[in-house]
Amino acid sequence: MLGMRYCKFFCLWPMFKSARNFFGKRRDGEAVPITQNILPPHFTHHQITTYDHPLITTANGDQLMANRNLESLINLLLARLDRNYLISIGDSHSRIFSDLPRIKVCHIGPVTAYNLVKENSSTQGREKIQCLLDGFNPLDTALILSFGEIDIRVHVIKAAIKDCISIKESSKRTAKNYCSAITEIIERGYLVLIQGVHASSPQYDNYEFPAIGSVEDRNYAVKQFNSYLKEFCISCSIPYASLDDIVIDSNLKTRSEFVSDGCHLNFNPELQGILLSRFAYKIPAKSHFIDSISSRMIDISQNKPYVLTSSSDDSLYGFVSPRKPYFFHTDIGINQGLQIDLQAKFQLNSLSISNRFDRLYNRAHSLVVILYDMDKEILRIKIPDDSLFLAGRRSTELKFPSNILASKVAIISSAYTCLHFANVSVFALAPARSSEYL
Repeated sequence: MLGMRYCKFFCLWPMFKSARNFFGKRRDGEAVPITQNILPPHFTHHQITTYDHPLITTANGDQLMANRNLESLINLLLARLDRNYLISIGDSHSRIFSDLPRIKVCHIGPVTAYNLVKENSSTQGREKIQCLLDGFNPLDTALILSFGEIDIRVHVIKAAIKDCISIKESSKRTAKNYCSAITEIIERGYLVLIQGVHASSPQYDNYEFPAIGSVEDRNYAVKQFNSYLKEFCISCSIPYASLDDIVIDSNLKTRSEFVSDGCHLNFNPELQGILLSRFAYKIPAKSHFIDSISSRMIDISQNKPYVLTSSSDDSLYGFVSPRKPYFFHTDIGINQGLQIDLQAKFQLNSLSISNRFDRLYNRAHSLVVILYDMDKEILRIKIPDDSLFLAGRRSTELKFPSNILASKVAIISSAYTCLHFANVSVFALAPARSSEYL
């Protein structure tokens, strides 16, 4: 999903090293410089509130007893997820899990939830995440995603005013875009946990990107954003947790005792413990969530090498990666197409083809899919012509028979034509979990 030109740039970022100022320019209202696993400079010691009493009261008056044994909570959460590591990815609020065992924080800058699904946004959020995911093992790592605070603080109310819609509608529109991005990540085979927005800043001095609207209006937007996000997570069996019922009071004010700099929550063991507990206890042992994840399909074709039968520009070789208007272009002829080397044998489930984006959609007719075990052909299937696919209005899908094991996939046209696709996805059952962290 990431163009080679982006991957060459962003994968230079040493994800497991201290690359603290690589993306350091402030954009779109981001609150702090990009650093990893350290407190930002303005989080001085006297600004961080500590709590001697482990009771925290919610907006409804409930008192929560926090578990300060964070390591045991993390171990419980990972055991129930059947994973060895957690990666907290997001804007600066992802850093609430900084310096905790078995959790790696990847702060990718001032990325908004609304634009996370978009290609080539100003902050390159989608490209950064896809590049990060290429460096992790989905069978050993679960992700905690944290996006949306910047949207609430800077963009949601502004968009509501501009488009003459309600704050509720603007909030849910943002959340809907975010959910599309979450779905893309899940389709890569990752277990995902979603951290909702906790509150909007009561005061934060950022003259370039000031907060828009009153704190009550923004916290109302937080509630609406989180409501849509939570419903989506429930429908998809995704663990969701937020502290908005603690940090926002019954009058939609942000409780300043939980905020360190006017924007960010305290790095406080009680708050961390409640958040981790809310994740952990939503995933019972042997839960439906884990059972459903164990059989989840993953896209095994992305960034795999392909070879063309012919080429319109003499480029016969490349790597599968979505691109507009297309990522390859054969010459005209019979049986033209490409062969993808999956580089291992997989139990295949299905295939999806996205037609080129701009024009000449009807060239992609009379398609045939050929499966190989090494270099031996084991199955040949014709894809029925789909009028909507040939009009460029949707992708075409193919479901494989059960228990098909293949290491290469070819797609050709039996007609006299040329082929040019925007993307090809081959889905397979996730292989058995490896205990080795890659």
